[in-house]
Amino acid sequence: MKRTPKEIIDSIRNSGKDIVILGPSGNKNKQDYRLRVYSNGSDIGKIPITMDGECELATKKSKLVPGDIYPYDKAKYLRKEGFVNGRGTIIENKDIELLEESYHSILNGMTVEEYYVQHFCEAAVNRDYLISDPVYLDMACLAAYNWSFNKKKNKKIGERGVQTHIARRCMDEKPGDGLIVTDIEFTMGGVSDGEVDFVLFDGKRFGLVELKYNAESMGSGQDNSLYDHMCDFYKVLSDNEKSKEQLKQCLYRAEVLSRKGIEVISNDWNPVFGEMIDSIENEADPKRLMWCGFLFVGGDKPVVLDEVKKQLLSNESIPGRKELNLREKRFDGIDVMYQYVSEKKYSDDNYKITMSKDIRTILDL
Repeated sequence: MKRTPKEIIDSIRNSGKDIVILGPSGNKNKQDYRLRVYSNGSDIGKIPITMDGECELATKKSKLVPGDIYPYDKAKYLRKEGFVNGRGTIIENKDIELLEESYHSILNGMTVEEYYVQHFCEAAVNRDYLISDPVYLDMACLAAYNWSFNKKKNKKIGERGVQTHIARRCMDEKPGDGLIVTDIEFTMGGVSDGEVDFVLFDGKRFGLVELKYNAESMGSGQDNSLYDHMCDFYKVLSDNEKSKEQLKQCLYRAEVLSRKGIEVISNDWNPVFGEMIDSIENEADPKRLMWCGFLFVGGDKPVVLDEVKKQLLSNESIPGRKELNLREKRFDGIDVMYQYVSEKKYSDDNYKITMSKDIRTILDL
């Protein structure tokens, strides 16, 4: 018997793994009508939002790039033959051994890779059930997790792991409880490579937020510096047409997640989202309904704050870039918020995203 989207969603969320279910990619006019299943930097499957759709497992093979040490596009998808990276397996032997030990009764004498080929790659496979299969979820999460580490050459939990963990815990807020995560890896239209880590909603406005973990990839000479992200935010928030379009996309994805029969986020938000539809249509200055900012997790706090001052609050130009000072008149009316939290505290069950401080106040510290 075919399961409802809600039953599939609940079975995945009840697995206890760091997985988040996100709204469809695209907008009302162009989208694939499936929810994204995300973990540690990768889409690991999709769930239809209607009963007549079909789940998708992470089995699509992408193009091989000669000489590329990550020959499969970000290793997001798993090949038929198993879990593949440049060395032949994206799951380390010790992980495979643990899986085979944990799921001995399910595997029934097969190796993990044999189980994968037999159960997940057949033409007639029942994806509605397999997308929440414990072996599949473990293998897909491990593949995403190990790829994230290998790419960064960092054996710590990594930025993508932090992002997934925070999003999973902060999608359960109800109106009045605090900021809720409504999307991650959101692409800002009209901005080249403009992707933000979190979309947050406070009940009245949407926030586009970049995560910076352990003070990595934020220096002025690095890709994805604070300066670069702020320039992208400005391109959206200073343009009424772009701002309105981003608001509509943010609202649509959030609204899908709160629908009856989906309920990834509480349907108590439905009346609030209904009010936002009118607000967006009637607002002459759309940036009044948006803000942007940075969530800093870990790293030496004085180093983080000094980098903010140098890149975003100084009249001195950075080598190769123009000066950017958020106190300039052109940034009036654009709220740029921030929050710093220690690496240890972010995983606290009582931790909440507040983003309550304007980043300009750093100069007063």
